[in-house]
Amino acid sequence: MAARGVKFNIANLPRFTRVNHQLFFRRTAHNLSGDSLKYCQLEKRSLIRVHGADSVRLLQGLVTNSVELFHQDGSLKTMYSMFLNAQGRVLYDAMLYKDKTNSGNPCFLVECDKNTLPGLLKLMTFYKLRSKVDISRVADIVPWVIFNEKSSDTTNLDVKMDSNLISFGRDPRIKELGWRLLLTGGCKPSDLLDGIHGVNESSYDIYRVKLGVCEGASEIQPGTALPLEYNLDYINGVSFQKGCYIGQELTARTHHTGVIRKRVMPFKFAPVEEVIKLEQDMAIKTSSGKTSGKLCVVYKGCGLAVMRIAMLNNNKHYVKDNEGNDVEIHPYVPKWWPE
Repeated sequence: MAARGVKFNIANLPRFTRVNHQLFFRRTAHNLSGDSLKYCQLEKRSLIRVHGADSVRLLQGLVTNSVELFHQDGSLKTMYSMFLNAQGRVLYDAMLYKDKTNSGNPCFLVECDKNTLPGLLKLMTFYKLRSKVDISRVADIVPWVIFNEKSSDTTNLDVKMDSNLISFGRDPRIKELGWRLLLTGGCKPSDLLDGIHGVNESSYDIYRVKLGVCEGASEIQPGTALPLEYNLDYINGVSFQKGCYIGQELTARTHHTGVIRKRVMPFKFAPVEEVIKLEQDMAIKTSSGKTSGKLCVVYKGCGLAVMRIAMLNNNKHYVKDNEGNDVEIHPYVPKWWPE
């Protein structure tokens, strides 16, 4: 399969409408069974507030996506992006939201892995210099997700207007991942939407992994991962039209040469009776002993791996368990990948 980039197109992202000051998501199709809608708190994610006259300029120079376009288009509620180091390696993945609770100067909420929050705060503070920006940790706002394992074409999702609702928007990466919400005051998604039920965060993680999307430092190794190998161009996380940002040179050159030899993709195990314990970054090898990839994360029965595209077909792929036995895995290309 030939690997190629997909250019960021803001027009292709989902749109939201405000009518009579009521915020709701509208689509015209069949009704959805409430039993299939689930929600969970994203307990492994935290928030940073970036507020001030120079907040757009600061973030524009730090992330892979276009904060200027995100700020200018009022219909966009969420934006996915990454922070890179000077060598073009991933430091942090992030979801950006607009904070409308602060009037006047632009204000953004940056959602990141909870374990990397101190590092990201330090990074943004370092590059702030004399910019008119306030950067602070947010403790009173909680990120949530609503998703539907049975169908990505969810309809008539009407969220009640509430003072605790800070942001509500479709996950900008792929539509199958559902919606991201920011709520305050101990509010839950079930307080704003009828017919949904809560699940553990692990249920969402397994669903996300089966779709082939990495998230957080435990899956995207800081300082090592290359953004396009982690499908940043496929999940609306990079703009190739924006100006300079840290780490841009390698990312842009890789995109324009069109040479991306490895990409993250999901895999499933051959039928096994026991839970398999495997180490992150463990090498994946073919039956002839050649390295075909490495593990990112493993759950019971599934996982994510960075695979060499040229070796994907016409090969069997194996990893070693803790006892040194070969365990066969079956990587596959997600349905949402471009042809």
